[in-house]
Amino acid sequence: MLYGEVVSSRLIWLGCCQQLSNWSALNPENAAKQHETVGNDPLAWRMVAHELLAASDVLRRESSTTHTFGAVSLMLCGMAIENLLKALWLKQGNQISHSGTFQPVLNAGAHGLQQLAQVAHFAVSTIEGDILPRLSPFIEYGGRYPIPKSSQKLMLTSAPGGGKVAATTWSTPSDDQHAKKLLARLEQALT
Repeated sequence: MLYGEVVSSRLIWLGCCQQLSNWSALNPENAAKQHETVGNDPLAWRMVAHELLAASDVLRRESSTTHTFGAVSLMLCGMAIENLLKALWLKQGNQISHSGTFQPVLNAGAHGLQQLAQVAHFAVSTIEGDILPRLSPFIEYGGRYPIPKSSQKLMLTSAPGGGKVAATTWSTPSDDQHAKKLLARLEQALT
């Protein structure tokens, strides 16, 4: 799906929801209904994932020539995977919004992609099981802040081929290819 199609689809979808429900942001009851309707709709999470991936792709192209934005691009890619995993979890009948309040996915941690995949019953390969926990730190801090909340997050982690690496290690193009395959499998699971 092209970026323009994603934005257009999202605006059309949101417009339809607003027309059907006649929502008013000034009314707390209607705002809570809107929060629940959109928050518990797998399509909404999928659309945001597509937007995040489109932005990630733009930054990746720019990174290839300037060697900047790589961490931000990986943060967006990780956030897209997080949104798709949440969409899959919602598709299974779960809820993220209740009474107008966001409800975290139990046993998934904050941005814990590997745990979220487990909770969403999305089987991952060994390589994908290595990529997910390496994308999580980009969401938590690597693409947003110069340091994590705790120095413990700076400790070396196990590398797929053996040895130890920084938590925010990413190997191109191999990790990119595996992430694309993972994204394709997630999309397939959502159709």
